[in-house]
Amino acid sequence: MVKAVISVPCPTWVSTTSLSSGWLHSLVLHVSSDSELGHSRTTMDEDRLKSGELMEVKVDEGPDFTHRNSRPQIEDRDPNRVNSNLKVMFEDVIAEPPSVRSFDKVWLWSHALFEVSRLWGYRFISLVLAVPVSLTAGLLFAVLSCLHIWLIMPGVQLLLISMQWIQTVWASILNIFISPFFTSFGKCCGQIIIRLASADNR
Repeated sequence: MVKAVISVPCPTWVSTTSLSSGWLHSLVLHVSSDSELGHSRTTMDEDRLKSGELMEVKVDEGPDFTHRNSRPQIEDRDPNRVNSNLKVMFEDVIAEPPSVRSFDKVWLWSHALFEVSRLWGYRFISLVLAVPVSLTAGLLFAVLSCLHIWLIMPGVQLLLISMQWIQTVWASILNIFISPFFTSFGKCCGQIIIRLASADNR
């Protein structure tokens, strides 16, 4: 939430809650602070605010407005939990029920070898494939984003605008001709009663 003062005259019939977000973004906001403009400017703005010359509004950035940090995270490398279903730990793959169990040393060595081979195997494979795959994926998503923004969505909007009159005409045809016919046909068929009788009851 950002508090600001709009340096425009405020009529008595204008309410601060009636301002839309378009007005808030189109007007110039002068934010007064002691560090930037000094205490005298802040006092002056407060006096003008009380007299009705200035309007105090609150600019809500919205729930979807987030300051996303583009730097990669070292500790938590899956903040959005994209691969939360990828369970590759030893306990997620191999488990012995109480009825059948191997030797304790075999179990410990199997656990150690599994974790070491999984960790270092992934590191060596990612060392070879991570950079070229990341480059290829970045270029692919760049092309897809460009096509989606500049080609697909304008085409969809053009199609929706062009099909608006067809939607209106088709809805009118359904309401005038087809819907009454099938409604009447359904009522006629709804009066039909079918009874099944065996050969002994005839």
